[in-house]
Amino acid sequence: MKLSFTKYSDVGLVRSNNEDFCGVKFSNNGVLAVVCDGVGGNNGGEVASRLACEVLFNSFSTIYGNNYSAQLEEAILLANSAIQKKAKENYTLMGMASTIVAAYIKNSSVFWGHVGDSRIYSLINNNLTQITTDHSLVQEMVDKGYLTSEEAENHPKKNIITRALGTHDTVKVDKGEFKINEEDKVLIFLCSDGVTNVVDNEQLSKILSTYNSNTIVKELYHTIRQNGAPDNFTFALITNLQ
Repeated sequence: MKLSFTKYSDVGLVRSNNEDFCGVKFSNNGVLAVVCDGVGGNNGGEVASRLACEVLFNSFSTIYGNNYSAQLEEAILLANSAIQKKAKENYTLMGMASTIVAAYIKNSSVFWGHVGDSRIYSLINNNLTQITTDHSLVQEMVDKGYLTSEEAENHPKKNIITRALGTHDTVKVDKGEFKINEEDKVLIFLCSDGVTNVVDNEQLSKILSTYNSNTIVKELYHTIRQNGAPDNFTFALITNLQ
């Protein structure tokens, strides 16, 4: 399956620096995409997100066998350890952390892993599906029946995450795999919450359904800024349509 990809990251209209980081590249005859959203003062979030992305790419470049799901999890755990180590070496970075979403697309399979509230979506033949489930206080309230999904969208505590890289010696990584068909129109979309906090699924589906990377970047950029862009916003996309 021939794939094309792009990425974009922006500081937004309110924040003074960009604590998001992303990367997409060909790796072992597949495509690996990563989006990280850092948290922490004194530029700690910026350091954490960049470090997480770099460690994951470096680790995955030494891939062995074909258990890609397990190797993606291992790479994310290494990123967690690297953030903790860096923070211990420099007291000004204490408390820094990062979310992460990563997807590896090879042949007819998509392998994914995530920690935090950044998200992965698939758009297959114009049907949008959220692949990941947020590790957030609000999502836990939804899962327990205290909130509806609609109420969660504008909840004042929506930004409180319950799981992140760098906060503990180890972290539970959600992971999975799904198949795609070469004859289908496929787009895999990874993003930080700076996108999903201001663009609902209906808008997102409409924008992504063009399957055109340049159009998607322009439309998301303008839509997010029109909606205030209160946070950094970052996304990466991979499609089988040229």
